[in-house]
This record gives sequence, C-alpha cells and structure tokens, in this order.
Amino acid sequence: MKFSTKKILIVLSALLLVVSFTFVAIASEEANEQGYEAPSAQVLMTVTGVVNENYQIEGDDGEFYEIEGEGGDELLQLVGNKVKVTGNVIKESGLNFLQEVKSFEIINE
Repeated sequence: MKFSTKKILIVLSALLLVVSFTFVAIASEEANEQGYEAPSAQVLMTVTGVVNENYQIEGDDGEFYEIEGEGGDELLQLVGNKVKVTGNVIKESGLNFLQEVKSFEIINE
C-alpha cells in the first residue's frame, strides 16, 4: 500500500487536534473541581438592605454585598441602618463585591 505524504500529514494533524482538545477538556474539568470560577463583569444594580459591622450590606434578597471601592466609606458609617444603594457589583467565587457606589439613601421604616 502506498501512502502519500499529504495523507500522512492530514492523519497526524487530526490526531494532534484530538489530543489537544482532550488536554483542554481535562484542564477545564480540573479547574472546575478546584472551584475556579471565571470573574464576572461589573453589573450596575440597586441593592436594598442593612449595613452591618462586617463591611457588608445584608440584602433584602438574602445576599451579602462586600462594601469596597469608591463611595463605600460613607456607607460604613451607617452600620445598623437600612439603605438603598446603586453601584457596580462584581460576583466572584460566590461573593458579591460592591465596587463603586453611585448613589445611596437611608430607608426609614
């Protein structure tokens, strides 16, 4: 049987692709097993909840929002108060980070 160089290169290229995709799939699975989560983009949202002593807003939605970044200093002075905050939030590794406070108001109930 006669094999041409072109056919051998095509077969080797196909095998190389299969092996490459296998390694990518294995690496992706290992990353997921170790809890790696790709960071998400910032989302502008409004959160209502109580500022606690742990530098967080305990949201009415049951989520906690870590206060950091621009505008957060004023919120940290409102521990125990219910607030409505609009700002950029990043969700990463199961946590919510309030990165930039655009506006906020104290809610009197």
